[in-house]
Amino acid sequence: MDPSMDTRPVSLLGCYTSDNELDVRLVQLMHDRQDDEAEAQREEEARESLEAARRAADGGAGVPKRKRTRSNIMKLNEETGEYETMRPEDSIWYKLYVESEPRTPSVSDRTISLLLFYLMMSINYYV
Repeated sequence: MDPSMDTRPVSLLGCYTSDNELDVRLVQLMHDRQDDEAEAQREEEARESLEAARRAADGGAGVPKRKRTRSNIMKLNEETGEYETMRPEDSIWYKLYVESEPRTPSVSDRTISLLLFYLMMSINYYV
């Protein structure tokens, strides 16, 4: 049904009679209208989703790519007392994982040669 031709009430305010009494029949009609509008919206969303899936299956023509957005994470500038956009280099993650030295123990050349020796010995043992 065309929404402009629909005479059912849109809100509870339209469900009151001229005597300022709530008409239960009009409330039911209002709920029916809301249900019909919600169903029409779900059908439209399903139709758009199906169309987007078809475009994607056809090679993605017409599917817009998402653009990267700038970070809006803010930090307090202690000198000026104002908030400013935080750079990635200022984050704790960057300092812990990018700038710091790896915490893996170093392996000496002697240890590597011993491991290779034992590996060769075990291969020769089973052959």
